[in-house]
Amino acid sequence: MSGSVRWRPAVKNRDTVALRSFTCARAWKGAKRPPIYEDEVQRYLRQHAVAATNRSRDQGRDGRLILAEDSRGIAAAYTHQRFDEPQRHPNLDIPDDLPQREICFLGVGLWRRGTGFADTVVAHALWDVLDRSPEAPLVYIWCRVDHRNEPSQKMLTRAHFTEVTHGGPGAQPDARLGWWLRMMPRS
Repeated sequence: MSGSVRWRPAVKNRDTVALRSFTCARAWKGAKRPPIYEDEVQRYLRQHAVAATNRSRDQGRDGRLILAEDSRGIAAAYTHQRFDEPQRHPNLDIPDDLPQREICFLGVGLWRRGTGFADTVVAHALWDVLDRSPEAPLVYIWCRVDHRNEPSQKMLTRAHFTEVTHGGPGAQPDARLGWWLRMMPRS
């Protein structure tokens, strides 16, 4: 595996095709299915990320889809956009004049798992998020994580996110997702 990685924003026509083969979910082994949250992230990145990012941009939410490429192809992908939804925790008082962004999806290629690369991807996403609001002294960064996805929860904890609401069992995907937050100052 090459250590060299190139980061770039996705390009609509070229990357729509390239993302179709991006693999961030383990394959089925017999009757054992990979965790559903892995399938959901992979399906989104393969089928919807480019169009959803363009829609977000068109709606004024400044959507971004960033790819990391190495010698094997797309090694990671993440999306983020301006976060316009209301605060997700009653004990949080977020000033209206400070920007909020959501890291919507983040996937790491299977060959890069267990190498520490996921932490590099999160760090890159945080700096890209911060760059989208150059005038702000502080940016509130939100993520949602399936309550069963312990690797992602550990990754966000290492990146200084705090879980502010815990997801739980439920038929709807949103019920399974807990909200995580990081307040990132510029400096």
